[in-house]
Amino acid sequence: MNILNLYEFEPLQKASNFIMANLLWILLSLPVITLPAATAGLFATFSPWVRGMHAAVFPDFFKGMRRHWLTSTLIAAIDLVIGGIVASDLLIMNSMDMPQLAVIISLSGILSVTLLTILVNMYIWPLMVTFDLSFRQLIKTAMTLAFKHAGWSVLIMGMTALIVGVSAFLPRLFLVLATFSSCALLMSWGAWRIARRYIEADELARLEFHGTKDTL
Repeated sequence: MNILNLYEFEPLQKASNFIMANLLWILLSLPVITLPAATAGLFATFSPWVRGMHAAVFPDFFKGMRRHWLTSTLIAAIDLVIGGIVASDLLIMNSMDMPQLAVIISLSGILSVTLLTILVNMYIWPLMVTFDLSFRQLIKTAMTLAFKHAGWSVLIMGMTALIVGVSAFLPRLFLVLATFSSCALLMSWGAWRIARRYIEADELARLEFHGTKDTL
């Protein structure tokens, strides 16, 4: 078997695409300002995978970046604002002498906002690259799915956190080759497993066969 035939072996091809997507995300995220667009490209690469379709890393990745750079940047900006508010609240709480009950209530509120933001993000990114939704519809749909399927959402979140946690104890090579692709693939699969329940049968068939985008 020559090298060309070996690359045509599907598992090897998928493994190489998996690694290449991870490397592309790291490389294109280095300028920081391009991190949201690179994340959109990463999810655009794995969206066809979880729908059982063929994926081409470079075309899918860069098409996802080009098509969703604005929406992804807006999402990242909102996340940054929420993160700043949460951090500020924690600093204020730490600097104030508050009653224990008030501390518990405040921490519960902060934890709820943080958890909800994470869960909504788990749906936003896969939905953004899979369906033609307006920004408002995207946010609303992601929040609806996060609330309606809270148990499943928390499970996927926990598995994603586990991947990141395990990666911290593995050689850095694993982080470079697999960590981010693993997280994106898991989140894409988790979101698609729920989202497909809300698509009409004929629309689902069109989406899976032609790889087109439909409205959720």
